[in-house]
Amino acid sequence: MELDLGGTWQYQSVSQLNYPPNNNWQTITVPGFLSGYQNQHAWFRTTFALSNSLAGTQLKLKFGGVKYNAQVWLNGTFIGSYLNGYEPFEFDATAAALVGQTNELIVGVTDWTATFAQSVNFSNQPAGEDARYFVTNNILAPIGGRYELYGIWQPVKMVSTPPVSIADVFVMPSVRSNRLTVRLTLRNDSASAQTVNLTNSVLDGAVTVFSAVEGVQPQSETVGRQADTPAISVLPNLQALPERVEELRRGGVALVLIDTPPAITNAIRGAMQVASLVAMPVRPSPHDLDAIGATIDLAHQAKAAFVFVLTQAKLNARVTPQAVALLSDHGTVASSIIQDRVIYASAMTDGRTAVDIDPKGAAAVEVFALWRFLQERMKDGQGGKEGRRKVA
Repeated sequence: MELDLGGTWQYQSVSQLNYPPNNNWQTITVPGFLSGYQNQHAWFRTTFALSNSLAGTQLKLKFGGVKYNAQVWLNGTFIGSYLNGYEPFEFDATAAALVGQTNELIVGVTDWTATFAQSVNFSNQPAGEDARYFVTNNILAPIGGRYELYGIWQPVKMVSTPPVSIADVFVMPSVRSNRLTVRLTLRNDSASAQTVNLTNSVLDGAVTVFSAVEGVQPQSETVGRQADTPAISVLPNLQALPERVEELRRGGVALVLIDTPPAITNAIRGAMQVASLVAMPVRPSPHDLDAIGATIDLAHQAKAAFVFVLTQAKLNARVTPQAVALLSDHGTVASSIIQDRVIYASAMTDGRTAVDIDPKGAAAVEVFALWRFLQERMKDGQGGKEGRRKVA
């Protein structure tokens, strides 16, 4: 079930976003904009009813785009925030929503100054200079062409799903290999492990040309950190790497992650020579695809097993499936694609990860899926050298 929350809302402009707002409301249509670019803030408000039939389902509050730094409250409960003004985002509203009752949704927004690394005094702006150029080196997120407009500018929806649902679908057709690859991400919001069946069908018009049912067994994840600080082993020099890896193995270390610089150096050669599996991150861009060839050559020289991991990908961009097809000609592409999400950059600002911020969010789902993929590659012996579990 999908409930469109667009239409007539209320709003009020304020000097600061202090919750709860007062009752000085005016009407506005959502999706819609307010004008302002010099530290303006506003609250948006609407009410809506949820049917009793939604009891027992998972409720997601989905925003198509909010400029900027949306602060979202549902029935007096803060359920999340999102900085970027040009990406869709969603929050789990199940706990805060009132099924069978009237719900109050309040969203705080800030103009483009929410994306600034430091505060700006616009009184110092030179006469005749466009504000965009006055703050060029101070912006952390995309601002678009109309930087002077802010608000809830894309649809807002409440979506009901079963406790176990499909979180993401990525379809990759290949005419050259006569193959259709479908990657599904399942999300389990129930309190226990679930076994489900997936039915895949390919239609040619109204005719089903292929159908298959696949059973999916329960899988569990350890969510969050098991230690505040990971164990770090510092090398005196690259030549000490093989000996250090052996020392760690004798000390009971089951997995060693070796991080290398993004350049063709002796460090990369040394890491590949001792690695069980080499994970090559690649952005789906012409520059990265052109540069990855040298790294592939190094892996072949070291006789190292390797996989490609697509990162910072935009699934709607044409270059992403093109990158998958191109890389597949040279090796295995990880089944989980790491999308270009603001949450990854936000997490790094205070030493966290996307999983720390939202353990059940879309970023966490794709990170867990990537980790499972890498584990399977090593467990199945596709990681190269037996008896060692090291990822470079």
